[in-house]
Amino acid sequence: MERESGFNYPPVTEPYTPKQFKPAQYVAYRAVGDITVDGALTETSWANAAWTATFGHIFMTGYRKPFLATRAKLVWDDQYLYAAAELEEPNLVGHVVTKDEEIYNDNDIELFIDVDGDSQDYIELEFNCLGTIWDMFLHKEYNRGGIPFSHPRVEGSLPWDLEGMLVAVRMDGSLNYPHDTDRGWIIEMALPWESLQKTSRTDEPLNQDGTMLRLNFSRVQHTWPKVWPIVDWDDRGKVSYDWTWSQNLVYNMHSCESWGRAILSDRTVIQLPDSEREEAFAFVAPPEPESKLEPGSMARIEGGTYTIGPDVTDPDDSPQGTIILDDFYIDRYEVTVGEYTTFLNAGEHDEFYGIDMANPDFCGIVQRADGRYETVIGRALYPVTLVTIEGAQAYAAWAGKRLPTEFEWE
Repeated sequence: MERESGFNYPPVTEPYTPKQFKPAQYVAYRAVGDITVDGALTETSWANAAWTATFGHIFMTGYRKPFLATRAKLVWDDQYLYAAAELEEPNLVGHVVTKDEEIYNDNDIELFIDVDGDSQDYIELEFNCLGTIWDMFLHKEYNRGGIPFSHPRVEGSLPWDLEGMLVAVRMDGSLNYPHDTDRGWIIEMALPWESLQKTSRTDEPLNQDGTMLRLNFSRVQHTWPKVWPIVDWDDRGKVSYDWTWSQNLVYNMHSCESWGRAILSDRTVIQLPDSEREEAFAFVAPPEPESKLEPGSMARIEGGTYTIGPDVTDPDDSPQGTIILDDFYIDRYEVTVGEYTTFLNAGEHDEFYGIDMANPDFCGIVQRADGRYETVIGRALYPVTLVTIEGAQAYAAWAGKRLPTEFEWE
């Protein structure tokens, strides 16, 4: 990932209170009148719907800020959830014309929707400036073994369509000609509630006041060489970027927890804002710290015969079963920032440090000019984050311990 030139996390030498993180939030209001899906966005509903904030880098502070603007908006009625996105684009490029092909090989806009907000049974929609569609469905995230529907390169992937979806694109510029300056493109879509409802785990209607959808927009941007005519579509430039509405905190869109929240309001787009919906999901006060916190202390877990599962959200891969475990000990608390700093300073552990650990809002371990590590004041007892699996294994070995097995953890 390309960092902003000259960016460094500032060393914090005074007690520091981390800034709280909250996924982006948007209130979608009811449309007034009919909407024609034509990419023009000329209806009263679109004129009065608020734009999201301009998209940012998918990961976190310190990475190259988007150099092109992207924003989106939502409205709804009884039949459809409507979404639109506006993409600044000085060089319109597109070549994928076959449905359900890998559209991210072009510059694209993507919309991910988890109607229940449970990281299960979610939709991925991808579009290029030609209006080509790739609609996918996943029962679970890739890192949990999810196999997508409608993926042309995944063995065993079955066909799937978001039935009844309407899509229109309008380009402002010349396609696949790099020697002038284009303005960009707009995409407009209507997603039928009837089809979205089929991905829900409940019978509760989605198209009603107060429904919360977990969703995120993502833009994939390649740095195409200025060549005309384009004959090598595999040469997309040396760098590609991922820009999102809601920061994902990992370089992976398939991390549903960090997606934004869209809340439906029964008020129309021409009425006064719905303050109750606009102020939903306010931060709550953090709990009082434990007075007898003992990092490193362990608890004994009695062995025996246990029945585990099934995971009701994933019974095929996590069925009910019986296991036998010996007694074991497990740490009472997560490894802290302070403990991991001590590990890094123990020598020959530099490979298990990442520059983003210096971010005081998410971790708070700073590497000094002499190579030693120090903890941001006030962060020592927070759980350490941004640790790789290799770093976790190395820490456990250094501490004379091991990571728990999946059965022990469960």
